[in-house]
Amino acid sequence: MTVNYPEKARWFVEKGIVDYKATIYIHGSIHGNEMAGTDACLDIIRLLAYDNSHEVQNILENAIIIINVCANPDGRIANRRQNDNYFDLNRDFITASQPETRLTIQKVFLEWTPLVTLDFHGYMGPDWVLIEPCTPPHNPNTEFDILIESICIPWLWRWKPPSKQ
Repeated sequence: MTVNYPEKARWFVEKGIVDYKATIYIHGSIHGNEMAGTDACLDIIRLLAYDNSHEVQNILENAIIIINVCANPDGRIANRRQNDNYFDLNRDFITASQPETRLTIQKVFLEWTPLVTLDFHGYMGPDWVLIEPCTPPHNPNTEFDILIESICIPWLWRWKPPSKQ
């Protein structure tokens, strides 16, 4: 209703007639070889199913949560970034050329219009490194000096180790 009749929806909300629940869409492993996304989705399902804390119950009472545990099942089985057509699904939401993307757009974005979308990725392999986003707001729990010392510098030294003096 909010998309097709925004004025009517606003009136219902102002009168307290509508019990609005925000839709949250979560998907994992849009890149099949990034296994952590699927694992994170399963952890969230477990948390929502078994955690009786006030915070979790509040989320369940006030939100509709849609979870696609593995957005790229063929890529996951083949342990590769792309889907079965060798297409990177993370680059397909403009053209929607792949069946996985079309179904996600039809069944999630057009039917449920999520307010929030979480896209879980993971970094695998010896040549990959997690790159911290460079624009604010920054995660207050990230200690950049430790991040640089423990991850970034050793990663750069792979090509040219420091000279021993």
